[in-house]
Amino acid sequence: MSEPDETRVNGQLFTCPACGNHMLEEVMVDVTQSANIVDVVGDAEAADPEYSATVSDGGVLDRIQCLYCGHVVVSDEDGPDLFERLTVLAKDWTQPVSEES
Repeated sequence: MSEPDETRVNGQLFTCPACGNHMLEEVMVDVTQSANIVDVVGDAEAADPEYSATVSDGGVLDRIQCLYCGHVVVSDEDGPDLFERLTVLAKDWTQPVSEES
């Protein structure tokens, strides 16, 4: 199954006002993350690990932003309950998405 390339909030398609893309991401701070290293390919100048399972522990949701350009849609500076505020913002988005698309 492929990764989705768009974010919907209560059926409304998110469109970034800065770049026009449609995918949101959440950004957390103060997170401890661990990952299983499967393989490392490279040499002394550049090496890239390949990971399998990743586990995150703790952390605080800092902001929700556009995956592509980093435009911040909501942040903790505006107060708590970022996802609830996101649903309010979505009411102003003008592109409802049907289940068929």
